[in-house]
Amino acid sequence: MGLIIRTVAEGLGRDEIAADIKRLMRLWKRIQSKVGTAKAPAITHKDSNLLERLIRDIFVGDVKKVYLSSFETKEKILDLIADIVPEIQDKLEILTGTDIMAFNDLAGQLEKTLKNKVWLDCGGYIIIDQMEALTVIDVNTGKFVGETSLGETVLQTNIEAAREIARQIRLRNVGGIIIVDFIDMKTTEDKEKVIAALAEELKKDRIKTNILGLTQLGLLEMTRKKNGYQLSDVLQRDCPVCGGRGKVLSEESIYLYMKKEILRLGLESSAPAIYIEANPMVASYIIGASGSNMSFLERETGKIIMLKANAALKMDDYIIRPSYESAEESRVIAPVAVGDVLSVYIDEPHAEKETEGIARVEGFVLCVENAAQYVAETVSVKVTELQKTCGKAIIIK
Repeated sequence: MGLIIRTVAEGLGRDEIAADIKRLMRLWKRIQSKVGTAKAPAITHKDSNLLERLIRDIFVGDVKKVYLSSFETKEKILDLIADIVPEIQDKLEILTGTDIMAFNDLAGQLEKTLKNKVWLDCGGYIIIDQMEALTVIDVNTGKFVGETSLGETVLQTNIEAAREIARQIRLRNVGGIIIVDFIDMKTTEDKEKVIAALAEELKKDRIKTNILGLTQLGLLEMTRKKNGYQLSDVLQRDCPVCGGRGKVLSEESIYLYMKKEILRLGLESSAPAIYIEANPMVASYIIGASGSNMSFLERETGKIIMLKANAALKMDDYIIRPSYESAEESRVIAPVAVGDVLSVYIDEPHAEKETEGIARVEGFVLCVENAAQYVAETVSVKVTELQKTCGKAIIIK
């Protein structure tokens, strides 16, 4: 017979290759026996399912114990082990009836694995940023101050970070170019210790990884073969608001887009008013300090501006249309009414009246009397008055 040994076998021992050959021979014999008895059309072989791939790729000599949630799976695993890795079946202990998700807190572990920041046991942390072209990992000492010299603190943090980095790229199935920014080390000996710790930990990874060394800037370059999907691609999807960019336009930027459209509508429409509906944060900016932006828009368009804050709208979503409804005294369609009792957060002191504090309800501004001393606190208030661009309230006990 002939054998094709692929490059992924580089570095494997003779026994590992021999075991794989034996597995393939057993598979070939099964296919031949099926060919002799099967009636067309029939499947004589199909690609391995998830359970078969796990046993083939992960069950090696150092696996001693397996936990299963399902009793039914036990028989399947025993048959597969006897067929794929018979050499470990007598040494393997299989425990059933365990809720694996709860026992290992897999939900919590998955949540941690999806976060950018990963804390180290020493008190330092690493930041992992996965991008389209490459993955960048930054190492920081964080809360760790060490017990001896600064150099020893840096070395200890970097070594622990190196081991955690190898674990994280394996858990997240990160592939492609990986750049690691370790904390700057002064001696060549320390750098070699960190790279050795990383290389040792990477031996646990069955996916081929190459450490290319440190650049002149002290960045460590490495590559890991892309194999299937990254964990983030499986468990997450792009944010529908920012489209996966991780950022949205600021309130000021959105207001500038809206202002252009409002001024154009002011010239083209014969309606006496313009109705605007926007996210509360954007609506607050449209009003402006002491109603300055609203006054500008009304002056420039010659129209009454009727504004409504809508928390259901995304930051960059808004409605602008002419309105023929009768204009009321209040230009802002307030989410509150006179007499309402509310629990509000005091955002900031009033810019002009030093005793007053500013609260916002769905973007609507409430000027609260004697609330300057409660900035960054939540208080109970009663709405006393509604004006063109804001409301007034008093603190109640």
